[in-house]
Amino acid sequence: MPLTVAFAALDLTGSAVGLGGVLLANRLPVVVATLAGGVLGDVFDRRWVMVVADVWRMASQAVCGTLLLAGQLPLWALIVLQGCAGVGTALFTPASAGLVPALVPENLLRQANALLGLAANVNKVAAISVAGLLVAGLGSGWALLVDAATFAASALSLLLIGSVTALAGKWERRGVLAEVWGGWRHVVVTPWLRTLLGYTALLQALVLGPHMLLGPLLARQLYHGAASWAVIGAIQALGSIAGSALALRLRPSRPLVAAVAASLLMLPYLALSVQNQVYIAAAKLVTKIGDGQLAWVAADRAVTAAMRAEAPTLGAGAAYQVACAFLKLDQLDRAEHVAMTTAEQLDDDGPLGVSYQGALFLIGSVIAGRRSDHAEATDRLRRAQYLADALGEDGNYGWTAFGPTNVAIHRVSAAAELGDAKHAITLAEGIDTQGLPEGLSSRRAQVHIDTAWAYSQHREDAAVVVNLMEAERVAPQALHYNVIVRELLREMLKRERRSATPGLRPLAQRAGVLS
Repeated sequence: MPLTVAFAALDLTGSAVGLGGVLLANRLPVVVATLAGGVLGDVFDRRWVMVVADVWRMASQAVCGTLLLAGQLPLWALIVLQGCAGVGTALFTPASAGLVPALVPENLLRQANALLGLAANVNKVAAISVAGLLVAGLGSGWALLVDAATFAASALSLLLIGSVTALAGKWERRGVLAEVWGGWRHVVVTPWLRTLLGYTALLQALVLGPHMLLGPLLARQLYHGAASWAVIGAIQALGSIAGSALALRLRPSRPLVAAVAASLLMLPYLALSVQNQVYIAAAKLVTKIGDGQLAWVAADRAVTAAMRAEAPTLGAGAAYQVACAFLKLDQLDRAEHVAMTTAEQLDDDGPLGVSYQGALFLIGSVIAGRRSDHAEATDRLRRAQYLADALGEDGNYGWTAFGPTNVAIHRVSAAAELGDAKHAITLAEGIDTQGLPEGLSSRRAQVHIDTAWAYSQHREDAAVVVNLMEAERVAPQALHYNVIVRELLREMLKRERRSATPGLRPLAQRAGVLS
């Protein structure tokens, strides 16, 4: 989808949903109608098929640009018009692919395709650079009108080429449906075509689709809008130029394998996009197994990755993990400073931002409870509750598990930290963890761990064992790696009454506390 259309959609809606709707409208006709476009290119003069497609797209973009400049372009109209443009692309692309073999001798076909790709990428560098300047300087409306003019220029250029129907070779005309069926059968029985089709489908779904949707959105939110996206696109096109130049010289014995292998060069790009999340996942894992120092290292790397991406919301998620690591290291002051400073500074009312901010206030409430600061713990829980109500669900955005239920769980944790065992037990009895998303077993187990801790303060050891066994049932890993669980088991073994707690020793053995 052209840069001009992407930023026109963002100008109208500012959302990923609006951009995604326009993207779908632009690409769906290409998926559905390209096969029919190929048949039309075989049956009729390819040049005229391409001219009609160019005129069709020129009209679509001209109407879009005019309505946008007039302030009369609703989202539904942009979607419809881009659907029309997609139909034009579905007609043009297969006809253009068949044009080169009809004009060039077979022994020069590989070089001709490589030269055509090189020229197309040179044009792409110029086009995306100009488009970025137009959108940034004059707005999406004028950029769309210039886009329409380029389709007019393409149509005029094609008219200078003579008819290519006679050059395409002889075939038996069997009607459009028969041609489609024949083409499909050829794809099915040709292994390399099947492979290429599957590869292209995966590439579009997993790489190019997210790239076209998230790229303009992130460029607008985090960088300098169309100008930044134009620079990225131009650099990408320069890489394609280098690839086309290389293709002119290389003669791989297995071209398809070489082409697919070359796509692995995209892996660093994909890795860069998830670098922050990989470090956060690593920090969470080592935090759960109790290695605070290693958790701090991983979380610090996540902070650095977020800073490089100029993404403050992702930085807040990394700061949460830094605070968790400091808690593991018993560095309460540093944990509290990181958590509360980040929570106060974060300004993002999206689900991810709200979840990170709420999670930071929750960990701040636990720290305040550990310092026996009842007022501060209560205030931070209140602010977290406000954010949970605004979120309106028990989500798991950014792996935070943040939502109303998690706030309730932290009320139990804070009460236990404050030494108010009776209140912690009362709160725990009213929590239903069934509303939490699947996979959050540790959050479900935390209620039982905090309840066990509260019962231990009253020396109700039987209730402690029952709750720890329930925590083990929900999240077996908690028995081995949760520091509170292991401390409780050691404490109870010191005052053990076997008749009252027959399940204690087997539980301690499973936890590795008792050999």
